[in-house]
Amino acid sequence: MTLRGHPRNLPTSRRRLFSSRCREENKALRDGSQISGEVLGLDSEKLTLRDPGGAVRLLLRSQISKVLFEPANPPLKIEVRCAAADDELDLLLNGDAVLERAGPLGTGWVDVSEKARNGNNELRARDRNERTSWAYRWELRVNGKVTVFSCGQPGIKGKGCTCCGLRGDERGVIDRIDPIWVHVDRSVGKAEILGQ
Repeated sequence: MTLRGHPRNLPTSRRRLFSSRCREENKALRDGSQISGEVLGLDSEKLTLRDPGGAVRLLLRSQISKVLFEPANPPLKIEVRCAAADDELDLLLNGDAVLERAGPLGTGWVDVSEKARNGNNELRARDRNERTSWAYRWELRVNGKVTVFSCGQPGIKGKGCTCCGLRGDERGVIDRIDPIWVHVDRSVGKAEILGQ
């Protein structure tokens, strides 16, 4: 029988026997069957395991023929930054501002990994313009891969953003810019831009 589990709850002296980057374990029992789950405890006589259904099981060590570890979920890092804005740019993730009032010089990278939820996430740009034309350029970096989103040419009069039925010379807050959708799957450490 094969079992799966995570060694995080083991005493420190036992934990070093296991990879610190494990999601689950496979345990093969002497009768040839397999069990999957999270390791809650391990000592010289028994192994305590939570199976995928949530039930806690106690197995004698003499029943276990081998333990196989699976690699942990890869880390997921999602970052955004404003490269340039004319006049100012806000960037919202699921309605909450993650960048505010970024200007012509842009911003540094902002980690939004913890703010992104599993499933679909909306990233929306909102520009403020007080004079002539408006434009923006912002970037999304997922696990090191950068995707650029821009419209118009920041700082150049008459080269404003003309997306989404806009002229590029609107004044005030421009919040009708089409959103970018990012699908996050933490179980495999992946985020992908939808529609690209």
